[in-house]
Amino acid sequence: MTAVDNLEMTGTPVTDLASNTISLSSGYNMISYLPEDERDAETVFSQGLGDNDGDLTDENLDFVRDSEGNHLWDVGGWTNNIGNLKPGEGYFVKMSASGTLDYSQSNPTKSGDAINADNDPVYFTFEGGDPIQMLYTIYISSDNLEAGDEVAAFNNGIMVGSTVIEDPNEATKNNLNIFRVLDSGEGFEPGNDVTLKVWSPRTNQVYTNPEVEYKDLNGEAWTKSTYPAQDEQYSIIDLSVKALGVEEGHALAQVQVYPNPANSRLHIKSEEKITNIRITNTVGQVLISRDINTDNYTVNVNKLESGIYILEATINGQRSSLRFAVK
Repeated sequence: MTAVDNLEMTGTPVTDLASNTISLSSGYNMISYLPEDERDAETVFSQGLGDNDGDLTDENLDFVRDSEGNHLWDVGGWTNNIGNLKPGEGYFVKMSASGTLDYSQSNPTKSGDAINADNDPVYFTFEGGDPIQMLYTIYISSDNLEAGDEVAAFNNGIMVGSTVIEDPNEATKNNLNIFRVLDSGEGFEPGNDVTLKVWSPRTNQVYTNPEVEYKDLNGEAWTKSTYPAQDEQYSIIDLSVKALGVEEGHALAQVQVYPNPANSRLHIKSEEKITNIRITNTVGQVLISRDINTDNYTVNVNKLESGIYILEATINGQRSSLRFAVK
């Protein structure tokens, strides 16, 4: 959507879903999740696509992707970063050959823990991106990161993805999804250097220039330190914070907004000059944009409806995001 709108559905609701089947064509498919209960994504596709032996390797599935860029796919072994499929949500599915997905074949009591899907960053708050466009995933392991640390990817100073470390010893649990197209515009550019930053909640510091070792465990991973030019690429890295430098005066650390929730005015304060602010809604629509060039600014938000909004502040060429609410 380019703006907020309402979709009105008319007619008679479907109460009989027959065999709960969806036809999947070779290539890309957008599908609905029909059952009324959550079910483990890997179980649904392994049992619902084929001979019910539970082995996805025998099927024609390339990947399943959710709206946040999380995958069910083969990265040297089938990895489920989606967790459970959820009622009312749509999914992006790529097939190497046509097939039929039968939801009734999967166990409705089966539940999978979403790997990293519900752990939203609190420091590197990411605006979101388009999961249908090109997407690149980095799986992260580390000897000296801890659970709860956050890692973000940048392209020319713009954040293009972020994640929370769940288990630093198991890379497939720490998926950093990086978007070619953001909610507000362009994301990463193929061929540009990958820039990673780490935030530690223990020190409340942002660290730059981590030492990164790219691994290729199965001959299929992307091992260059630049953004790829093709979709469906992934990397597996070891990230070391031993030689990290502390980023001084990081934009997000400096910016304060108050009151939060706001009534009619939102005060924005920073230790350094903010060159630009933008306020967007959660679907990426730009509602307010100001070139301010000051460290203290008040914006009128009384025309905004009650809800959650995102303030984007640009300091020293870097743009960071903060969420705030309007009563």
